[in-house]
Amino acid sequence: MLKIITGVQCGNEGKETVTSYESLNAKAVVRCAEVNSEEHTILVKGQRYTVNLLPSSITNPEVCSIIAPDVPINPKVLLEEIESMRQKGVKITPENLAISQKAHVIMPWHIMLDEIRELIRGDKSRGTVSNGVEPCCEENCRHTGIRMIDLLSEEDFREKIEDSLKMNEIILCAYSRIVDVQEILETYLEYGKVLAPFIKNTTEMLKKMMKDSKNKIILVGNQACTGAEIGPTYVDEVIGVMKAYTSKIGEGPFPTEENNEIGNLIREAGHEHSNITKRLVRCGWLDLVMVRDEVFKKGVKCLAINNLDAIGKLKKVQLCIAYRRKSELLNTVPADIENCQPMYKTFFAGWDASECKTWGEIPDRARSFVQEIENFVKVPVKYIGIGPENSRVIIRPTR
Repeated sequence: MLKIITGVQCGNEGKETVTSYESLNAKAVVRCAEVNSEEHTILVKGQRYTVNLLPSSITNPEVCSIIAPDVPINPKVLLEEIESMRQKGVKITPENLAISQKAHVIMPWHIMLDEIRELIRGDKSRGTVSNGVEPCCEENCRHTGIRMIDLLSEEDFREKIEDSLKMNEIILCAYSRIVDVQEILETYLEYGKVLAPFIKNTTEMLKKMMKDSKNKIILVGNQACTGAEIGPTYVDEVIGVMKAYTSKIGEGPFPTEENNEIGNLIREAGHEHSNITKRLVRCGWLDLVMVRDEVFKKGVKCLAINNLDAIGKLKKVQLCIAYRRKSELLNTVPADIENCQPMYKTFFAGWDASECKTWGEIPDRARSFVQEIENFVKVPVKYIGIGPENSRVIIRPTR
């Protein structure tokens, strides 16, 4: 069985909690396209863990956790995360962690290029974390990037470094960015030696696992099939993950944002804090139009709603059910969303679901809220997340 777990909002929807729950009886969990910009918190048996590049299934030694070909990897960040998890007692070996040999490596000049671009944008800066992901992915598209397998051969690695720097030296020199090739060569070859036992042909691994239909494999992230190099016809279920409100990190249009006391209340109720970047998490009302559009684009068959307990702390909430652009009413997300105003439906909240463990225990108003989402989006809700503990995922009975 092949499942996809993907977000249907602006990111950071709580995919890791749902993944951790789904992985309890899985053969493998594959991180397909995430980047090392934010940590994700999960609770397993009362122990708090933060994952970044590693799949949340890494806490379960019986599951093979895989980092797919389309994930850009900063080896230093990955090794630090592995060490951090080991210090908490998590067993990480080549038997339960595999890194695609095709995954591209974030190099020091990628980070420099990110920083330069932010300088060039000036007042129009997007507030990115300058982690080198975009320049790394660009080299992937140009077929000039450095892959994890290249760290295992000094000759190949040196050649790849020289080729990559030729493509970028003009802008690096223009902004006085100095790249010490020999130091990078020595440092990254050492990373390669440590990670070598984990670097594998993950596509072939998954192909072998899928020969047994009893094996449950979970792909996590957007464009999961492409990222894991698995055809879409093998997919049995797509689970869309969302919050009971909308949150966003970084710049860009956010029509339902509440940049006021209401936004602050949602932020505190949902414990919305950026762990790595320390940027303010922008919060606002649930945008059902965006969710419905994402459900269609990603082929979602069921939903998982997180933080239902958090939004219930407010007495009244708003649900965005359409947009208005001048005199025009829109029922889908337009390309010029920044020129639109949200149209709301008021919903009375004021419930306490913090101690609920079953659907039957959830207060009537909260259940009506879930049903309102189902009716609008036209797909059923399968899971309801109460906090980051994977054991607190509630199964919504099928109707």
